[in-house]
Amino acid sequence: MAKKQVNIGMFERAGRASGQANLSEAGYKAPYDYSKGFTDSMKRASEATAAAKKTADLLKKNPNGVKIPKLTEAANQQVTDYLITKKPEIAAAHQVLRTGTDEEKLEATEFLNKVDKGVQQLNADFENAATKQAELLDMSSSGGYANSNTANQSLNFNDMANGHMAAGAMVQEDENGMPRVMYNSQNADGTITQKVWDTIDVGGAYDDSLYKLIEGDKEGKGFAFDILNIAGKTAVQKNPELWNNVHKPKMIKQVKNILKENPNAAGDLMFQEEDFAPILNGVLSESYPNLPTGGDGELDEESAEYKAAIEELKGDGFQVNNDYFLEQLGIMLDDDFNDAMGNDANKIKINF
Repeated sequence: MAKKQVNIGMFERAGRASGQANLSEAGYKAPYDYSKGFTDSMKRASEATAAAKKTADLLKKNPNGVKIPKLTEAANQQVTDYLITKKPEIAAAHQVLRTGTDEEKLEATEFLNKVDKGVQQLNADFENAATKQAELLDMSSSGGYANSNTANQSLNFNDMANGHMAAGAMVQEDENGMPRVMYNSQNADGTITQKVWDTIDVGGAYDDSLYKLIEGDKEGKGFAFDILNIAGKTAVQKNPELWNNVHKPKMIKQVKNILKENPNAAGDLMFQEEDFAPILNGVLSESYPNLPTGGDGELDEESAEYKAAIEELKGDGFQVNNDYFLEQLGIMLDDDFNDAMGNDANKIKINF
């Protein structure tokens, strides 16, 4: 199906305008020739989608919460098998404690202490991994996972959240000889490797602070509400240039502060929020001109090609030029201010 219709927000209006510009020159890094790796991206995007569906189905079937076992049957067997391999060494160490020299007894004691620490580490691994799984399920349920995460991050996230990784858990010693819980995970290039469970890249949560600052929140805070209040001020109605000289610069400064703390905030916003889809789709249309469209002429966001193009864009180090973002924001703020004032859209001039 084609892109869903949404209420027109600030960035949707700007997206329509910016679609007429050369987006690569306007601050977007054009990706490499997608025909060389598009098939692989389609495969990884499809795998990530399937994993996400498995998580969604799990949550749907358990509306009152998913029960997460600390030890799966497979994991319990892994622990048993590991301890069986250590049994001869443990027996030998106890024999040394009875008959060995002082130096040998010291080494045997150190070995047994290490075995004990290993068991404690495994216990902590399984307990913390179960807690992490619950956290990821909560994030998925609340819709808080960032769409800007790559396909392999999304696959890892959902495989950990829905218990697929835990079902195939392995116990292996790390480089320090300490037993750890290992999961199979996908790397950025699509290869599968075994990694300690808490070192797997699962991406991260979406920070909606920039979106709320611009479009407003449930409490009536944000630029969308501020502009209406500013336009209603007597001083501004008498001197509209106060908007350009005082009020808008304050708003731009707030956005700059967010972008300074999180340079990827603008890019994350475009991947996450439907109001921003026109800008992102403008980039995709220019970079990948043959992407499928729906009956309304918009890009078909449910098509395998569209999802693969998104992955190609992320994989090529897609970045939003924040100066360009601020320029587009300035246009939108001016448009909203002029609408609130009932002015001609060209009356207030952009000024940074």
